[in-house]
Amino acid sequence: MSSLAEKVFGSTRDALLSTSWGPITVLAERAVLSTLSNFHAGQLRILKSDGSVLSLPAVPKTGPCAELRVVRDTFWVRLACMGGLGFAEAYMFGDVHCAPEDLRSVFKIFLLNRSDLDAIEGRISRALSAIANYLTTKNALGTASGKISAHYDISNRMFEGFLSSDMMYSSGLFEHLDADLHHAQLRKIQHILRRLKIRPGNRVLEVGTGWGSFAIIAAQEHPTCTFDTITLSSSQKELAEERIRRAGLDDRIHVHLLDYRALPSTWEGKFDRFVSIEMMEHVGHEYIETYFAVVHWALKQKDAVGVVQVSTMPESLFPGAFLPTVTQLLAGLHEGSRAQFIVDTIDNMGPHYPQTLREWARRFEGCFEEVIVPELRKQSPDMCDEDIEVFRRKWLCDYYCEAGFTSRTLGNHTVTFTREAMDSYGCNIHPPR
Repeated sequence: MSSLAEKVFGSTRDALLSTSWGPITVLAERAVLSTLSNFHAGQLRILKSDGSVLSLPAVPKTGPCAELRVVRDTFWVRLACMGGLGFAEAYMFGDVHCAPEDLRSVFKIFLLNRSDLDAIEGRISRALSAIANYLTTKNALGTASGKISAHYDISNRMFEGFLSSDMMYSSGLFEHLDADLHHAQLRKIQHILRRLKIRPGNRVLEVGTGWGSFAIIAAQEHPTCTFDTITLSSSQKELAEERIRRAGLDDRIHVHLLDYRALPSTWEGKFDRFVSIEMMEHVGHEYIETYFAVVHWALKQKDAVGVVQVSTMPESLFPGAFLPTVTQLLAGLHEGSRAQFIVDTIDNMGPHYPQTLREWARRFEGCFEEVIVPELRKQSPDMCDEDIEVFRRKWLCDYYCEAGFTSRTLGNHTVTFTREAMDSYGCNIHPPR
């Protein structure tokens, strides 16, 4: 999964968050309140830091309601500079408090009113952003975001605390609402395997190993096939290789610490199948075409199939964070392959992500004190209680972004493509029984 809140850390407006910037705080508050007053859906009840209470818009609108308490007036600056992402950042750093259900509702309200929220990007907020960008570049003030991002690369043990036993860190595919997360993840893997249609003796390339879950299951089901899987995480590589050895598959699954742009020259045209599960969120818009050019380079010229699973969003949403649009994906696939990849199917698994996120949130909160806090202190002994709370809120923000999926603003798509003229692939359309 692509971490939306992770992107926030890189854009923290530390330069404007000093208490000495009182006049700018006043301007930011005015701009934000004016915008919130014009919301056409939902209502926010705001408990300001001076003790006053506002309900915006004043007349309740159809839609969700939420209550939030402003702790520090830097909240207004973050919201004025970055809109919805600014709110997420303010929540993480404790500038604003709200209960979990209210947090979900706030995100829903912002999504429903995003055309109005764009108004914050007016003249005042553009000026604030320009000042913030200039001063941050000059390192004029503190670097809270840098301090926290140093703790982002959490240990395998922490992931084991809230992921299901399959260790898949991507959306599951639930058969029904009561299905457990582990079976949903296995069902998702089976969905991708059906799309890949791996044949005996195939060689498979995976970009984004995770902890080896897909490769292990695929190798177990296809005993004559070999798998090369690449990752940039040495800790994930270590655990993936351990799991692969335990499964007795280390002779057929090989994990490589490699960037997808630096594959060995001997791999050119050697693979029959390609798969990547929620890794493309890290590629960046400018590299989508490059990414698919690498896939084109690695796959055989005949009878090759690829599947990518990736979270997507409208191009105009959440500036500063990158999730590709489906249009960008398809354009990159076409250009990168020199028009030699043919799209077979596009499936939207986005409706299954909210349940996945809720399960992760439940597990994360349940193991936080017993598993995650000790691991954080072990990994970074200098972390104080405030750092740990910011870390917790950062991950909760990720989970509560489920509003984007429930509103179908965000999607999660699997795109299946083949080489041109691969008539042996067949048809993926199954008529109802």
